[in-house]
Amino acid sequence: MGIKFDEKKAHKLNDPERIKWQDPDLLSTVFGGLDSKTAVELGVGTGYFAVALAKKYRKAKIVGVDISFEMIQKFKENAEANGITNVLCVKSEENDTLLRDNFADVVYLINVYHELADQRLFLQEARRILKKGGIILIIDWKAEATPQGPPLYERVGADHIAGELKSLKFKKISSSYDIYPYHYAIKAEK
Repeated sequence: MGIKFDEKKAHKLNDPERIKWQDPDLLSTVFGGLDSKTAVELGVGTGYFAVALAKKYRKAKIVGVDISFEMIQKFKENAEANGITNVLCVKSEENDTLLRDNFADVVYLINVYHELADQRLFLQEARRILKKGGIILIIDWKAEATPQGPPLYERVGADHIAGELKSLKFKKISSSYDIYPYHYAIKAEK
């Protein structure tokens, strides 16, 4: 844990082959529509998911947060190249999004949890920025060998995350989403 994504591999995040195993359009099957809602992606990277959601839900506000200035720049360029205007880019610290309390209807992180230095503190920050009744969605690599992804020793099991969410008083914790072949998805409510 705590091993960050190598920015030199940023080109892989927008690889057209990725859609075969991680289609961003499938996200809405887990948290529903986003029209007129605010969704925050923690660890936005190049905006692979955020730009797709912003295209699909033009009345939503999609906020991309990342600790890397370079990734925020790539996200901004990706949004501009796709004519997306309903996004906000935020350069943050790992456990401080710089967003106000009760800001978001949805907070999601994808392929990020296993990289966190202090997972509990990170989840506390996510909870802080969520509105009451808001949804958190965590998608990360299954703790098993897969053709893609980080080494097994870096991966975190779904049960561990569910336990952390429960200890932080999240409700309606569910991990019954099978949208990606190499990942699990856990959803909970504040």
